Amino acid sequence: MSLTVRRRPAALVSLLVLTFSLGCPHKPAERTKVVVSIFPVYDLTRRIAGPDADVTLILPQGKSVQGFVPPDPAAATAARLGVMVGLGLDPWMDGLMKAAPKAHVLKVADRVPTLGRPLPGAAAGANPYVWLDPQRAAVMSKAIAEELGRVDSAHALAYRARADRLGDALDALDKEVDAKAATWKTRSIVTLHDDFGYFADRYHLRVAAVVELAPDTWKSAGAPLVMLDPLGAVSGIDSYEKLIRLDVAALDQALR
Repeated sequence: MSLTVRRRPAALVSLLVLTFSLGCPHKPAERTKVVVSIFPVYDLTRRIAGPDADVTLILPQGKSVQGFVPPDPAAATAARLGVMVGLGLDPWMDGLMKAAPKAHVLKVADRVPTLGRPLPGAAAGANPYVWLDPQRAAVMSKAIAEELGRVDSAHALAYRARADRLGDALDALDKEVDAKAATWKTRSIVTLHDDFGYFADRYHLRVAAVVELAPDTWKSAGAPLVMLDPLGAVSGIDSYEKLIRLDVAALDQALR
């Protein structure tokens, strides 16, 4: 007596497997959410994040950091990373991140060497305007990539690669500004706020004083007056490089 085994047609088996696969689709992974306090740091972060994370700017361009209150604290609820400056510049971010207790918080000023505020008229403590030196911005970018990789390890290599490319762009910007600054005959500036200390330190300028006088006072004294933008508040500023070049153009007008 013999036993006959019938084999299923291969086409039928393949069809059943295909049908099962189509009936149980994989749920796409949720993209990492990041919130950033101010525009210059936001631009660095979004370029490192690329297509792998959603990055939200908290302080609208054109708004002052002083006394700002985030309109919707829930904006950070789903965030896995909050990126801020620290050193008292954006303290409202500390309150905002309490809505996301599991999120990591990166204070970029903690990752770079800081300068004091020894000048008359300047506030006490460390100067928080660290991003206005492209070399420090490059160090901050690496720190941002590192933190993104911690909260989203699946894309850590991609974040690192984008940070490396951004670092190259910032290095090129730094060389460009350094060459321009070398042509300036006047090396001393007086600022109305203590926000360009890092820029001055990097490009060998001297901030002679920080004084809060009305612009008309400077006009009557015959001193050239130019407007500098530390935050990217001017219309059309949509990248870190454009912000730095805007300020370089203004200084070039006054110091050449």
